[in-house]
Amino acid sequence: MKLLTYSFKEIWPSKWEISNFNLKDINLIAGVSGVGKTRLLNTIHNLSLMLTKRRELSPGSWDILLDIDRKEYQYLLEINRDKDNKNFISKEILIFNKEKIIDRTRETFKFNKNLLPKLGDTDIGIYLLRNENKIQEVYESFKKIYIRRNNPEFGIRPDQEVGVGILSRELLEKNAPTIREIQENYWQLNVQFFLLEKYYPEIFKQIINDFKQIFPFVNNVYIRMYTPEKNKEASGLPFNSVLPMFLIKEKEVDTEIPLFSLSSGMIRALIQLIDIYTIPKGSIYLIDEIENSMGITSLSVMIDILFANKGDIQYIFTTHHPYIFNNVDIKYWQILKRKGDIIKIYSGDELNKKFSKSYQEKYIQLINSDLIEQGI
Repeated sequence: MKLLTYSFKEIWPSKWEISNFNLKDINLIAGVSGVGKTRLLNTIHNLSLMLTKRRELSPGSWDILLDIDRKEYQYLLEINRDKDNKNFISKEILIFNKEKIIDRTRETFKFNKNLLPKLGDTDIGIYLLRNENKIQEVYESFKKIYIRRNNPEFGIRPDQEVGVGILSRELLEKNAPTIREIQENYWQLNVQFFLLEKYYPEIFKQIINDFKQIFPFVNNVYIRMYTPEKNKEASGLPFNSVLPMFLIKEKEVDTEIPLFSLSSGMIRALIQLIDIYTIPKGSIYLIDEIENSMGITSLSVMIDILFANKGDIQYIFTTHHPYIFNNVDIKYWQILKRKGDIIKIYSGDELNKKFSKSYQEKYIQLINSDLIEQGI
């Protein structure tokens, strides 16, 4: 799935609004602090969570145009709050080929123009009808929106992801987990790398090759498996368990370095590389503050990797880093400017007509323009 256009209006507690956001395969979101970059990503991700019953309803109004396997759908969803502070669905419309597949209000619900019995006003139609032929691919597509919050104030922190992960031997004797199961069910990096090396060695090799390209002082990577009966590192674990460990060997360093001792930049790189190579094709990957903890060299290679994989995955990422502006084609820029609650987006196509040809000059012109200014 790809987002073609996106509009959102918050109904409660504010009237924050962004409209007519035209998206590309890669979208570099920028703007002054507080303009709403992270908030924009959250509205997209929260919609996917609500449609797949992984989050309670939040007040807001969405109007989006989707591309799913070269088929265009328009989806409108409006969630309001009543006087008793109860959130309810006031409007939901799904359109394909100019026909309304879903057309519902708080009082009525039509599917393929047929009136259905009255349903709860807190149950989203796409979820309720997810097994119907015309709805299933839409529902499955919304499950493939992933977010990586590199801002340490949000989401799983790196120190949690590098924590020890224990696997049972019974699990290892079962059929191989799918890539999606590894990505969604095992959040510790030690475990993810162990399973990738065991069951998907080509993907594991690609990730490690990219990692060594980002950090050329890394000589080798090892996945060790410790058991209670053989290794003191696992002596306190249940007898039927194993402890996988990811370690690196640096050039001119004698000892192996475990995952939890790596720098935050190296851990961030590993996290994002696993995301890139394990999230399904047709996914939307939201990355907040892609540059967080990364130096210029590692950021350069990471951007190259993202562009090498564009097409299969739609990327929407936020940044403040001048390096990215200087090295990403202006056509992928999306600059946010806010006045009160209203967000306006200036696309790279608009900026390209306004600024000079050099990327560096374009960045300087951008930061000196009225689009990037202190205050909102």
